[in-house]
Amino acid sequence: MDNTSASVDVIASTASSTTSAVDQQTPNAVHTFSVVANLILGIIGLMGNTIVVLTVRKTRSFHDITHYLIVSLAMSDFLCCLFFIFSILFVIEGRPIQVDIPQSFFGEIFCRLFWSLHLFWSSFFASAFNLVVVTFERYFAIVHPMTYARSFTEKRGLMLAVSAWSLGFLLEIEFPIRFFVNDSGECDFPGLGPVWFAKLMFLKSFVVSFVAPLIFLVWAYYKILKTIRQGAANPERQGEMRAELRVASRRVVQCLLIITTLFILFLLPSELGNVLLFFDVPVDARLGFWEVFRTLTVMNSVVNPMIYAIKMKKFRRAMKTTLCPCVKTQLIQPEDTTDTNGIRVNTIASTTAP
Repeated sequence: MDNTSASVDVIASTASSTTSAVDQQTPNAVHTFSVVANLILGIIGLMGNTIVVLTVRKTRSFHDITHYLIVSLAMSDFLCCLFFIFSILFVIEGRPIQVDIPQSFFGEIFCRLFWSLHLFWSSFFASAFNLVVVTFERYFAIVHPMTYARSFTEKRGLMLAVSAWSLGFLLEIEFPIRFFVNDSGECDFPGLGPVWFAKLMFLKSFVVSFVAPLIFLVWAYYKILKTIRQGAANPERQGEMRAELRVASRRVVQCLLIITTLFILFLLPSELGNVLLFFDVPVDARLGFWEVFRTLTVMNSVVNPMIYAIKMKKFRRAMKTTLCPCVKTQLIQPEDTTDTNGIRVNTIASTTAP
C-alpha cells in the first residue's frame, strides 16, 4: 500500500523478462486460478460497494452527512476493486490480455496512471483516508455533540471527503511523474533516484497511509467508547436509557475489534514486507508474496459492505429493500436514537462507523 509496495508492483509490471521468468517457473494452472480468484474477489467488491451507494441513494432517511461520507468511502472502495480488476487483466504478471502502449499522449496517460498502478494505489489510499473522515465525523458527533451540532455542516463534511480523495491521489505522485513510454513503445520506470530518496518516499507513505490512520482509529474509538460508557453509568438517566447505552457500548467494542482487526490483518503483511525492503532485506518476488499482499489490500475494500450488512440492522434492512423492491419500505424506520451527552444521536451510525 505504500511507496515500496507500489515500486515492487510497477517494476514487476514493466519488466517483461521478470514476468517471463515467473511464468516459466509457475504452472499455468496456478496462474489461471490466481487470475480467476482475484477477478471474482474484485467483482464481489464492485457489487457490494455499488449496493451500498444505491442503498443510501434510495433510502430517504440516509440522506445525511454521515451516510454521504459512507458513500464516499464506498466509492473509493469501488474504484480500488475496479482498478484491481484492470491490473489483473492488463498489467501485472500472469495477465491474460497483452496491451501495446502507443507512443502518444494517451499512451503516456495509460503508462503513468494505469500501468504504474497509480490509480489503484490512489484509490486504496483514498479509502483509508475516507475511513478516517467517517470515524472523525462520528467521533465529533458523540464526544463533542454540541460543537458538532454547530460546526459540522454538510459542506464541511464534504470538504473533508474531497481532501481525503486529493491526498490519496497526491500521496505517491512521484510514481506517475517518473514513468514514461520509451522509444521502444514500452512503459519504463527508471526508479526514484538515490536510495535515500526512495526510502524517504517509502517512509512518507508508510506513516501517512498506515501508521497515522491506525493510531487515529484506535484513539477515536477509545474516546467514543469512553463517552458512551460514561453516559451509561450516569445515575441520573433512566434505567431503560442506561440499558440502551450499555447495548451501544457493546456495539462500539464489537465494531472497534472488527474494524481495527481487519485493518491490521489485511495491511500489516504488506507493511512488514516493505519494512524488510526498507532495511535492505531481500524479498524474492518470484515467491508471489507481493501478489498475495496486493490481494489482501483489496480485501480491505471488499469487506466494508459486509460490515454494514452484518453490524448495522437498519442498513441491512435498507439493503434488502434496495435489492428486492417487494420488501416493504415500512421496514426502514428512522434510526434508533440514544442520548449520550445531552443531545440525541444516531445510535447505530454513531457506534458502528464502518
